[in-house]
Amino acid sequence: MKRRKDTLRPTDLCHLCETEYASQRDSHILPKFMGKILFKDNSRHHVYRVSAESFQLKPEILQDTIKESYLFCPSCESYLGILDGYFSEHVHKLILHNQGPVYFDSTTDSVDTTILSSKKSDPLMSFLFIDSILFRCHLSNISPFQNFSLPPITFTEIKIQLLKFKSQKGTDVLSKCKNEVDNFDFHPFMIATPREWSENFLSPQTCSLSNANPLWILGGSYLIMSYPNGVKGDPSHFNINSDPTKILIFAEKIWNLLPSATLRKLVRDNNIFEAGNQAD
Repeated sequence: MKRRKDTLRPTDLCHLCETEYASQRDSHILPKFMGKILFKDNSRHHVYRVSAESFQLKPEILQDTIKESYLFCPSCESYLGILDGYFSEHVHKLILHNQGPVYFDSTTDSVDTTILSSKKSDPLMSFLFIDSILFRCHLSNISPFQNFSLPPITFTEIKIQLLKFKSQKGTDVLSKCKNEVDNFDFHPFMIATPREWSENFLSPQTCSLSNANPLWILGGSYLIMSYPNGVKGDPSHFNINSDPTKILIFAEKIWNLLPSATLRKLVRDNNIFEAGNQAD
């Protein structure tokens, strides 16, 4: 279990660089674009926070993806924003607008999952992006992330690598990625999204403890699975090296099973989840 003091102050040191004050307010734990569809029109539907500890209480209505203050200094926050922005521009928006074969190679497996391989994005930028999400989720004490914990070695490796590539310019981060392929510490991951991005699907966010393999986060329109102890399964589904970034596109019948599996895990393990649903 991670250990971090419950009360954060702007006079604390930044949890990434540990040199500047953590004065940044409202850092997104998950990038805003991951849950943007849930907050697209709050007059039509609401996003609720539900936990095992407060299951009998009235759910809290959220207005934005989860944010927490005083984790980072403005400089590190800007750097994390560069990683978020790169993935959003070079992967997320291209999938959203169905850009197809110009930007992605595509194959389909036996269960109708489409595997997209990005032809235009830098794979190391994707690894840094996923590392940054894992790092933020580990630091956060806000539901549902308070039970999310990286193995200590993995946490340290991710922190060192994020600092190694830190810059205030996206072009500089990208240049470092191109020059440091042979010295990069790859943390295997899988990332998936539904074939149809609908306002109607239930969208939980769940977390696993540090002894799990994989660690997984289901947030907004993406499922992220990280494998600190090595991947198991079809290697074509995973990002494990500097090959083009792979994104799985799940058929609706598979994606819609995820909330049910999440709810069973909530009851079994007393984990926390987030749910977006239509207002009555």
